[in-house]
Amino acid sequence: MSKIGIIGYSLTDFTGRKEDKNRNELISEAVTSVLENAQLNINDIEKVISASCDTIDGISISNAFAADDMGAYMKEESKVEEDGAYALMYAYYRMLTGEWNNCMIIAHGKPSDTGPAFYANMACDPFYLRPMGLELHTSAALQARQYYASAGLSEKDLAEVAVKNRKAGSKNPRTQLRKEISADDVMNSSYLASPIKELEAAPLTDGAAAIILSTEDFAKKAKNKPVWIDGFGFSQDNYYPGYRNLAFCNSGKTAAQNAYKEAGIKNPLEEIDFAEICESYAFYELMLYESLGFCKEGEALKFFNEGITDMNGKFPVNPSGGTICANPIMVSGLVRVIESYLQLTDRAGDNQVAHNKGKALIHAACGMFLQSNLVGILSV
Repeated sequence: MSKIGIIGYSLTDFTGRKEDKNRNELISEAVTSVLENAQLNINDIEKVISASCDTIDGISISNAFAADDMGAYMKEESKVEEDGAYALMYAYYRMLTGEWNNCMIIAHGKPSDTGPAFYANMACDPFYLRPMGLELHTSAALQARQYYASAGLSEKDLAEVAVKNRKAGSKNPRTQLRKEISADDVMNSSYLASPIKELEAAPLTDGAAAIILSTEDFAKKAKNKPVWIDGFGFSQDNYYPGYRNLAFCNSGKTAAQNAYKEAGIKNPLEEIDFAEICESYAFYELMLYESLGFCKEGEALKFFNEGITDMNGKFPVNPSGGTICANPIMVSGLVRVIESYLQLTDRAGDNQVAHNKGKALIHAACGMFLQSNLVGILSV
């Protein structure tokens, strides 16, 4: 069975409202750039998989109206209606069958054209959850309340997480928010939904990204040094929030355990160099420390306060700045993959961290209340 690796990437600029380009133009830009990065021609690409959301795109079966821009003409093409990291996982397992030598994965989203509150509420049960007015911020606030109470956290504790990631993001030219903030800035920012404040939540972001996957044999012809995929784990929790403990991310734990098993990881802190995780709210990062096995349940704040997850710490988490610095919905998980790819190939610039073990963990999440989680292990 051939190894599967990443041999090319592209990222568009990430902005809060991209008025100069429509969805199809963003896709075309990402595709053109990834082919240039990998020094390939569109005719070299055998398979195209996209990640997008019909509701965000404002049209049903939206990939059918973007196939040409994706370079999918006369190629096998399919769509994953989840974050781009889920499309990457799907492509990886399809390629392990030996059916293709390469595959291009494209993720895109322009949430500024629609409205996250509207389409998130549409995902709720129409009889019980939707009338409550649940959407991304309000659902996260309910979860934050339960986690704060369970872990004995204060709002100031979570402000420091946002400070850490915004400091890292200030050095990253590939992200959206590039200004350092202080804990006082966070505490003085407005509530989005109590106890979540504006500066500890991810911004609204437009953008696209693409990756080219390759078999080991095809990678030998490639310009770029491959980064290999060692394994994935995926899990989805109960739909109804009342059916689970919101103070702990069980699906994240299951996804991590499955990824570690597939990649042969026994001790993540000792065998992995760093992690890029989707923390669209600051408190998610601490929750994920516990569910991903970085620390024991209830010890996330202590783990954080020891500086272990700082850029220069023993186990950096989100050295790129994370989702709090840019959150292109449907793309954020694939961005975590790309940032890890750049780290492992020593091309992360001012955000570069040490990687003497040559392994990274990537994480993506979908759904309200961290319902669905994906974990992957990359290596050089």
